[in-house]
Amino acid sequence: RQMCIRDRFRGTYNGKEVAVKRLKSEDQLTQEQLEEFSHELILMAVFEHPSLVAIYGYTKLPLQLVMEFCHKGSLDVFLRSISRSDLPWDMRYKMARQLAEGLAYLHENNVVHRDIKSLNVLVDSNINAKWADFGLSKIKDQAETKLAQSNSYGVAGSLLWMAPEQVKGKVQCSRKADVYAFAVVMWELTTHHRPYKEINGVAQIMVAIANGAKNPISNDTPKHFGDAIRHCWLEDPSKRPSARPVSYTHLTLPTTPYV
Repeated sequence: RQMCIRDRFRGTYNGKEVAVKRLKSEDQLTQEQLEEFSHELILMAVFEHPSLVAIYGYTKLPLQLVMEFCHKGSLDVFLRSISRSDLPWDMRYKMARQLAEGLAYLHENNVVHRDIKSLNVLVDSNINAKWADFGLSKIKDQAETKLAQSNSYGVAGSLLWMAPEQVKGKVQCSRKADVYAFAVVMWELTTHHRPYKEINGVAQIMVAIANGAKNPISNDTPKHFGDAIRHCWLEDPSKRPSARPVSYTHLTLPTTPYV
């Protein structure tokens, strides 16, 4: 399922450069889409963390959200706009640690993001990474439902970042599925590639994920960083760590990070 239909603009609010998400006129939106936008607004306003995109306000007519502007755009675009040599490992550690801490903050407040991917990470002018797009987030008790309760294959999020249990239809979303998707984002930080780029077709990718296929970790990835990825995308969800220990166990920059 897609996020709310909306456009994005750059503007000024109280002398500060901001990003503006504008939805199409209300008569073009379903009630579900309006509720989704309202949910994103409430979450972003309530939860304040340096690794979450800040919200400054909203308007009703037109319906739009005024939020922090991140000059570098999405992590997906940022990584593909520079070479691997342009992003030193200490910067990758920093960005991954910021995202782990932001995700831990959400989970500790009983929020499952549900749409973890590099397209939903924004990068500011100081190369800080922040989670964005909470339109698919749900309170955990509402989120951890069996896919069998749905009449369709309504898996939230995006296929390239989905955990095997989601693809298999066992779980729709969970903290552990978020952690798995975060592992794929960390992998993107090491390679600057989209996941499963060697596999063509949705069905083929689904089969690969369900069968436990993983994106190859590059040989120059530091051990601590590689361990963080490997632990977070373990096949068994119960063996995946929570986001908080990932931050301080694996993503604290070692004295010699390149070995």
